[in-house]
Amino acid sequence: MDSVADAHGGRIYTGFSDAGLLSFDPEATSNELASFNPDTGTRKAPALATDRRQAPGHGIIDGKLYVAGGWAPDGTLGTRTEIQDIAADSWTTGADLPAAYAGAGSAVLAGKLYLVGGCADACGTVDVSGYDPAADIWSAAAPYPEPSSWTFCAGLDGRLYRAGCATNAGGAF
Repeated sequence: MDSVADAHGGRIYTGFSDAGLLSFDPEATSNELASFNPDTGTRKAPALATDRRQAPGHGIIDGKLYVAGGWAPDGTLGTRTEIQDIAADSWTTGADLPAAYAGAGSAVLAGKLYLVGGCADACGTVDVSGYDPAADIWSAAAPYPEPSSWTFCAGLDGRLYRAGCATNAGGAF
């Protein structure tokens, strides 16, 4: 629950979960990443990230997994961007998010990672941020027209799509 899942080079990468399942469990908040090859059934455990977190934004760009924000084990929101070079199996850090979020929708589009909505003071924001890995800069994009968090996003044919969400106000669509 609250983990990342991305695919690259025939492998699935997942991690940064809350194994508490139905409630926030700080002891279960993870900095672990696992990769799985569905063709061979093999698993491996890449190097650990620095930050334990859950519900971060994430995406793979040019062989690197970007993980940004999320809840720390103490329940605070983080702004750190960590980058795993998949081939080298090593982590570095990038520019911090301009504001702390967890539960944002995330997608890669045109070589940038985008975060849509998320939880800040409450769950459901209109904020959209884009990370340019070449410049190591986060910047604000046009706000989404309605508050959202726990949303699903995808980049396709030059457009960023968002589907479904929930907010603290109880809205789900």
